[in-house]
Amino acid sequence: MNEENNTSESELQKPGLNVKPIEPEEPLAFFRFNQASLKEVVEDLQDGYYETNLRGDLIAFNRALCRIHGYPPETMANMNFRDYTPPELHDEIFRTYHKVYKTGQPVQILDFKVTRPDGSVCIIHTSVHLVHNSEGKPTGFRGISRDVTEQKRNEAYENTRTQILEMIARNEALVKIMEAVLASLQEQMPDFAGMIFQENQGYLQCLASINLPESCAPLMGDDIIGPDGTIFGRAAFSRMPIFIDSVENDKRCEKYRHELLKNGIRALWVYPIIAKEESALGVLAACAGSEKTPLEREAGWLQSATATAEIAFEHHRMTNELSYLSRHDTLTGLLNRRSFMVESRRMFSLAERKAWTSAMLFLDLDGFKHVNDTWGHQIGDLLLVTAGQRLSECLRQSDCLGRMGGDEFAVFVPEVNTESVQVIANRISRAICQPFDLNGMIVSVGVSIGIALSSEDEEISVDNLLIQADSAMYHAKDQGIGWAFYKPEHQKIAGKKARMESMLRRSMANNELLVHYQPVRDLKTGQWVGAEALVRWDHPERGIVAAAEFLPLAESRGLICEIDRYVLPRALKQTRDWRGWISVNVSPVSLCRSDWVSFVSDSLKSQDFPPERLILEVTERVLLDMERAAAPLEELCRMGVRIALDDFGRGYSSLSYLSRLSVHCLKIDQGLIKALKDNTRNTTLVEMLLALSKKLGVDAVAEGVETSEELEWLIQNNCGLAQGYFLAYPAAWETLNLNG
Repeated sequence: MNEENNTSESELQKPGLNVKPIEPEEPLAFFRFNQASLKEVVEDLQDGYYETNLRGDLIAFNRALCRIHGYPPETMANMNFRDYTPPELHDEIFRTYHKVYKTGQPVQILDFKVTRPDGSVCIIHTSVHLVHNSEGKPTGFRGISRDVTEQKRNEAYENTRTQILEMIARNEALVKIMEAVLASLQEQMPDFAGMIFQENQGYLQCLASINLPESCAPLMGDDIIGPDGTIFGRAAFSRMPIFIDSVENDKRCEKYRHELLKNGIRALWVYPIIAKEESALGVLAACAGSEKTPLEREAGWLQSATATAEIAFEHHRMTNELSYLSRHDTLTGLLNRRSFMVESRRMFSLAERKAWTSAMLFLDLDGFKHVNDTWGHQIGDLLLVTAGQRLSECLRQSDCLGRMGGDEFAVFVPEVNTESVQVIANRISRAICQPFDLNGMIVSVGVSIGIALSSEDEEISVDNLLIQADSAMYHAKDQGIGWAFYKPEHQKIAGKKARMESMLRRSMANNELLVHYQPVRDLKTGQWVGAEALVRWDHPERGIVAAAEFLPLAESRGLICEIDRYVLPRALKQTRDWRGWISVNVSPVSLCRSDWVSFVSDSLKSQDFPPERLILEVTERVLLDMERAAAPLEELCRMGVRIALDDFGRGYSSLSYLSRLSVHCLKIDQGLIKALKDNTRNTTLVEMLLALSKKLGVDAVAEGVETSEELEWLIQNNCGLAQGYFLAYPAAWETLNLNG
């Protein structure tokens, strides 16, 4: 007892040294503590409690410590810390004890893995405190040991799940993402084997698998979704999980029983992957090597993996939809203007290398406006769709067809001669001039076609071919001759545009451009919360001209930057005293100029206009030049100016670009809003865009609301903001009353 009271630092020794055993002051039996109440508290702990002498020999502990380490009490009673901890950690633990002994300060030992006698592995977190006797002399150590295996496993799973979500956001391959989902399950269940199926036109196709040998290939074949399918197809059809706790005895496994049992699979659990609208996206199947149902924690991991797979499938579907939308006209499904030009340039480059003569045909439907005005937009839209289908049937697979806008189409033919292009033009004329049966309404239209040919004697671009074909089309329309080849005298049209340009420049110099405003309504409160500034031309002969008629000319003649600089300061000055925000359109050309950000800053300061009340609207065209556009957008955001992506859903939408842009508002293209009532595809797309804006935490503004039905649909689908003729026409600022 005297030796125990005179313990020195030297008694803290590593194993292998000849150290005299230390006897406690009084014998301690298993679970014997100084106070009965303390014993009860320690016994009730879910964490392990221990006390050791200075050598690290256990002298007191609770049952929880035995459970954590996997030893019976009688075995642990004779143990040193070295007996129940990994050998590779002995030096570190000894140094920790030594540090506590020297400083008297408690420490937390890092989490370490322990292999129990039964072979199972757990992760333990332990604290170490110094114990003193009544005289204040150190006599040993005590602490709490906690089994953090599940906590660490869950943390690891969440980290892996975060990495998978990042893969989804980066638009990585769906197969790679699903392989990562399965690998995350294997981390939690080392003996896990399974697969993920994807729905494809009513069938399930295996997308990824893990730990399944090639002999399981029959399991991975296509499976029909329905009551006649296998357990995979039935789970997707019923949208309910199916648990097979005994492959050998369950009749539902009859088709694959032999393959399953041969590969050691005794249980099978199938989880359907369901979209928000309750449609089946696929299934996740988990295989077990013993007959059982999933434990609670296993079911939790499988449900979490299923949810992650659902996000991946939905994101993949949305990305494909938006990718299609970015390349195709939403009404006809044909290539949109930009995609048509890209594809035509590619084909023209090939034609030049092969010394082919190429042709550009520009088409305009004669009488379309009359049909549209007489029978309404629904019939007009159906006419455009049907006309697009007829045009497609007139062309070869190698030809390129696109909708330029309105009732205008273009065709690029990479290899033709004068005679063959006339055959194509005549074929198109005959097809379009046949009566159209549109929902029982018989209508007829004509078509005017302009044709421009490339020449070996003259260098020309696809863009110039389009301009020439456009000029020839107007000549054909004026002459009523169906189609016409381009001739230089057709440049009179270009002369007309030149005169219009001259008048526009003069009007800008004389401050004859006006700024009108279209209010934006909060659909929840009914209040006017913002307004969009819209430029108008007070034409000396035609009166007020909308931007759509002269801005394309301004862009092509390099006047757009001047117009942007004309509108912004005037809009800030006129709306300075209003409480709401004001949005101003800015062209990609202006945005990418080196002095645009400073111009915005100076304009805000000169008008004493709060930056947070200004929204700059950029079109999706800025996505084509992200390298130049990203920096000014970020700088504007740092100033407090907000950014809106205008006409979203029309052209170049990309989720990967959205993740790189500091966008505060998505303005849904009016073409999508217009088609809400009659176009199920557009309805789905608008629903997706509204959901996307919510996920991104940005405002969504529906543009071009023209009917009460459109407004009601938007309200029912929780669209926050809207603008359009049904709500308010654009008008001069002094004529608007936005306080009501």
